[in-house]
Amino acid sequence: MPNRVRVYRNINNGLLSIQAIDSGLILAHCQALQLQDAVFKVNEQGRLRVVQSRRKAVHAHVEGWLERVEGLIAYKGRAVPEMLTAPDSDMDGLSRTVRYNPYKWATFVDNHLQPVTQARKIIIQASGTMLATQA
Repeated sequence: MPNRVRVYRNINNGLLSIQAIDSGLILAHCQALQLQDAVFKVNEQGRLRVVQSRRKAVHAHVEGWLERVEGLIAYKGRAVPEMLTAPDSDMDGLSRTVRYNPYKWATFVDNHLQPVTQARKIIIQASGTMLATQA
């Protein structure tokens, strides 16, 4: 599994989907994960379709270097690295709550509703909770 991945909440199974950036293949699903050097991306046309249709569709994701994973389920037997373990219990510096709601904001936002485009480290849970370092 390449370490640089794209992550999004899977609206069908309630987990996070881990996608290889280079091939576009879904590699696995998981309950939680940790990324380093994360970049937050929203496809504006996709967001506008969701807002207009009021139907969920994947149009926002986080890209970064995969460091740790909890509850990993390989997809279609694809290779999964054994070294990956649960996200760090060390939450030092992860004081920034990040969230996204296409009906309220055009970008991911922090506790103060300021746009978030990147983070040095982030932990993402399938529930939608995201805790990040200050950029």
